[in-house]
Amino acid sequence: MNINEITVKDMDQFLQSIKDIISKWCLPTAVSPWFRGQGNSNDHLKPGIFRKAIKEQDISNTFKIRAGMYIKGVRPTSNAQWLSFMQHVGIPTRLLDWTESPLIALFFAVNSLNQCTNCNNTNNDGGVWMLHPLKLNNLSNIDLFPASDIQPVYFSYQQAFQDAPVNGIARFPIAVYSTHVHPRMAAQRSVFTIHGSDEYSFENQLKKTSMPSNNYFVKFVISRNLKAHLNKDLSLLGIRYNTLFPDIEGLVYELKKAFC
Repeated sequence: MNINEITVKDMDQFLQSIKDIISKWCLPTAVSPWFRGQGNSNDHLKPGIFRKAIKEQDISNTFKIRAGMYIKGVRPTSNAQWLSFMQHVGIPTRLLDWTESPLIALFFAVNSLNQCTNCNNTNNDGGVWMLHPLKLNNLSNIDLFPASDIQPVYFSYQQAFQDAPVNGIARFPIAVYSTHVHPRMAAQRSVFTIHGSDEYSFENQLKKTSMPSNNYFVKFVISRNLKAHLNKDLSLLGIRYNTLFPDIEGLVYELKKAFC
């Protein structure tokens, strides 16, 4: 079934639509909906490692060997932590970034900052996807959010670093929490889905399930003409580049935007 698409008219309507959908979900108190924003609404939700002909294990293991001298603070100790760290510094992985904040997702949709085809083009409509993470995990017979050392999640992380096929990987993506090993992860309220044995995009996988018909997977489309206006609204609400990227890169971006 096709995914329900909602056209965003303004900030109030965007947030109210989210509230209306959540009201029918019966989410546990401690669980939030997940959101992902992209600058081009036509780009599929597909992890970076599957968008190009990249040898996943080669780039993952090479980064793991060579990155140690550049890491300050908490050093990754498991494959799950390494993959999370790699994702947040720009290495293509089988992870897909999501956030628990609709405003942060909207920021990425109107600023075209994340990795996708032709994102850096203000002529494209933006997209925000909304996901019920527990219903996604139910597709793999998982009730809550599994730890990284629990099957079948462990096998998906293992596959990122191991050449030989790993048995026991789930077919569908799985929603997972990860240790915040980078300041950006906390600032962006980051969560992840990790792709399993099926390398197809989220849309192609979930349209064959009941998730779209139950509005557990919804797409918001943001007109290119609204991007600048919504970005001003987000700035007033404190959602800016330097708050989501609390490092020297964020500072440089903000100063260039203000003075150059």
